[in-house]
Amino acid sequence: MFLLSMGDKTFLHLENLGSGRPYGHLKVRSSFLRELAYLECLGYIRYKPPLEGLDDLRQFEEGGVLPEHIELTDRGKEFLALRAKDPGVTLRACR
Repeated sequence: MFLLSMGDKTFLHLENLGSGRPYGHLKVRSSFLRELAYLECLGYIRYKPPLEGLDDLRQFEEGGVLPEHIELTDRGKEFLALRAKDPGVTLRACR
């Protein structure tokens, strides 16, 4: 049940951060910031120095590359691994 405890867009952010591939450029919008705050609250992501948290990320202009500022924690990696093992968990199409 907890594998479905986050929305698809939030999960895609987590998955993209954990992929090791370029994620894209920052678009600092309120919905995106809420999703990052949720992932941080769960302990799935952390901010790379010199950033200490979400407030520091808000200071960046749009266009920054996300993996330069945020990384997955071990707990976040474990969540991705568990969700990947469960064939019954699928994403709905994001709009």
